[in-house]
Amino acid sequence: MSVCRAGGADRTGFFAAPGKEEAERIAGESLSFWRDVFRRLRKNPVAMGALVFLLVMTALRSWRPS
Repeated sequence: MSVCRAGGADRTGFFAAPGKEEAERIAGESLSFWRDVFRRLRKNPVAMGALVFLLVMTALRSWRPS
């Protein structure tokens, strides 16, 4: 079996693990917990539909006569 060099696949199709420096590098902007929650929510169309539904139902409930 051949030895895999960094960045290239060996004949089995597996890639070598990145070096420690590359593994610890931050890939993107650091997000707070709530910012990440709302970003994921906006990307999920089913969750957004459910949120709109809940907001409409809450609004209808608050405007109905007692």
